[in-house]
Amino acid sequence: MREPLISIIMPTYNHGAFIREAVDSVIHQTYGNWELIIINNYSTDNTGEILDQYNDRRIRVINFKNNGIIARARNKGISEAKGEFVAFLDSDDIWLSSKLTIQIKVLSVSPHLLACSTAIRLFPGEMRAPFYKIWTRRISRKSLLRANSVFNSTVVIRSVCFKEIGLLHEDEALRTIEDYDYWLRILEARDRSILFIDQDLVRYRVSDVNSSGFGKAIDEEKEWRKYNAIIKNHARNKEEEIWLRKIKKSELARRYIKTALGNKSDFDKNKYSELLFWDRIKIFLSKLIIKY
Repeated sequence: MREPLISIIMPTYNHGAFIREAVDSVIHQTYGNWELIIINNYSTDNTGEILDQYNDRRIRVINFKNNGIIARARNKGISEAKGEFVAFLDSDDIWLSSKLTIQIKVLSVSPHLLACSTAIRLFPGEMRAPFYKIWTRRISRKSLLRANSVFNSTVVIRSVCFKEIGLLHEDEALRTIEDYDYWLRILEARDRSILFIDQDLVRYRVSDVNSSGFGKAIDEEKEWRKYNAIIKNHARNKEEEIWLRKIKKSELARRYIKTALGNKSDFDKNKYSELLFWDRIKIFLSKLIIKY
């Protein structure tokens, strides 16, 4: 039986220091039937020179100006895709060689699933991402509303989704979280249709130049505007909106505290005293559970 074609979408801008590792991780996949569509936002470093060195008919490079909206680059790649499945890979991340084989095997025998994601490891440092505990393998809309546990570079999705649900939103308010918005749209169309595979199949780079902002100081006002966009797009009623605002305010506060502590910068401990208190209680109780 012929393997279905996977179209891999990789937007890039000035990632000459990283993109070779990302592309090589695609070439070294044990799964062979893929096309790699690289959307180059007119990089001004040596990204183009590195990409010119690849002599592989499966790799296409398209120069495309996205005006700072990565969703536009991803949508351009999707519009060029020929595959039955689409995968996303950021140009500073790395796939393990078995990633596509494992995911396509699952999706091929599970027609009810629209997409699947995997666990990740952060690097440098090789630490497994500790951000969110996923208690079920099939992710629900409610759990994803609470916190985004689906990382862009882990996802393989059926191409039919883009015909039925549409492309990624290019709204400025969703900049850097347009993927989170899209996963929610999938689950609103068919709940529990994204499967989480609890294997570390992606190495997620933490650096000063990636767009996610891990490890960077958080602009609370700017980040809250993004959360507001998610709430506006996905809260189904007033009750859910109130619940979601409470959840997102708590999530943002924890992110702020975590990055402030990591960067050894000052923050208003009085403002977050209640949150810090309950976090200490949770840590204490978790240690008791582990001990006994």
